[in-house]
Amino acid sequence: MPQHIIRRDLSTLGFFLILAIVIANLASILFYAIAGIVVDRELGVLDFLIINAASNYAVALPSAGWLIRRSIPTIAVRQGQPGWYEQSAASPSDPPSAGEIPFRVRDIIAFIPMIAFFMISGDLIGTGIAILLGDTAGVDAINSQVMELLSGNIWMTILFVVIIAPVAEELFFRKLLIDQLSPLGRAGAVFVSAFTFALFHQNFFQFFYVLFIGALFAQIYIRTEKIRYTILLHMGINLYGGVFLPRVTGDLAEAIPSGFSADDPAAVLRFAQEHAGGMLFVLCFYLVGLIGMILFFIYLAQGRFRLSERPGTASRGDFLSACFTAPGQIVYFVICLGVAIYLLITGSL
Repeated sequence: MPQHIIRRDLSTLGFFLILAIVIANLASILFYAIAGIVVDRELGVLDFLIINAASNYAVALPSAGWLIRRSIPTIAVRQGQPGWYEQSAASPSDPPSAGEIPFRVRDIIAFIPMIAFFMISGDLIGTGIAILLGDTAGVDAINSQVMELLSGNIWMTILFVVIIAPVAEELFFRKLLIDQLSPLGRAGAVFVSAFTFALFHQNFFQFFYVLFIGALFAQIYIRTEKIRYTILLHMGINLYGGVFLPRVTGDLAEAIPSGFSADDPAAVLRFAQEHAGGMLFVLCFYLVGLIGMILFFIYLAQGRFRLSERPGTASRGDFLSACFTAPGQIVYFVICLGVAIYLLITGSL
């Protein structure tokens, strides 16, 4: 596979993702202006949820998806391209070569604790970087807007965060991107799907755990070709992280008495006894994450995440080289990074 073809298609993808961000922001401004005229009150969290969902999932991603499908060829289109497949008896539509360990239902179940591990480790890394950058800029790196949003009306949160967002994001970042990019290289498609998905969130707090989980979801979809698995897992993550966890941790934070010191064992024990349910909820999550860490390294050692490639597709090195030198991908990365830094410094997260 010629590297210039990969670079061209990845660059096209990057520019369309930039366009999606622009469209989402313009649509958001338009919807806010319309709401300001129609609604005779101050706009609140529910209005933000509706406008955000409409801008991203009803306008921006469908528009970008339509352009991507028209501009990045699929396997059927690529068959006639010179240099697409090297001399090989294999057909472009043949499955990957033997040696790849298939995912079964029990593997999908084992991924649940792995996801908890990715959430914990990714959150620690992202929050650490955000705090470091915040200290450098002289601001407090607190994801207060997101916590306020997720602590709002529970039914609206479930509708927009737990149902609509996972379906729209999985159809775009997993099904669409991997279907279009896997003919170039399956491992590369997994990376691009996860990396672009993490960048699209445009904040440091979410970037790393979204990257880790996105890579796992891409692996699941590319092996099973069943998007329902990743949609259901994504819904579960958002239900736990967007509905249950903020409320439990928020209640625990509000219950901390003034003058409380973690250096006082008696005070810590008394607090734990008084709020045993919430403490147990959080502790169980970390225990599940520990199990997930063990399972992850077992799977890694057994080569269960290793992907086989179809004959003639790009090597991992060539794919990554094309990705990091594709102009559209570079501009997309710079814009998302710039927005993340701006939001962090201005406290708009």
